[in-house]
Amino acid sequence: MFQFLCCSIILMTQEDGKVGLSFFPGPNIESMEIRTSSCIPDLEHLFSSTGGVACSREEAECRAKRLMDWLVQNRIPIRRDGDVLRLESVLEIHSPYSVNQCYSTNETVLSRIQMLISNMPNSPDIDI
Repeated sequence: MFQFLCCSIILMTQEDGKVGLSFFPGPNIESMEIRTSSCIPDLEHLFSSTGGVACSREEAECRAKRLMDWLVQNRIPIRRDGDVLRLESVLEIHSPYSVNQCYSTNETVLSRIQMLISNMPNSPDIDI
């Protein structure tokens, strides 16, 4: 199984501003020829962990504080560990601290925390 994944090719096409990805499993590839390498696009935005959400360091700090306050108010024992918010060893929330930056192997905990985050008041002037 591991060999199947690491020997596969993903072909990216771009047309009219839309990006398409095609997956070719390794065992089906007999040969490959690279015709041009002059037009290699910046793919970082496709695979970024932020899900396309960019923010300044100050804004990320503000989001982290607001999220921590919200989770504590909802009796979630969250703690800060550098740039990561942690719920024991069960869940991590990375910058910029939105629903898409929650990581956990426990689906129940993950879905409940994501629901809490999505229900957090949007306005920063609301005292949560």
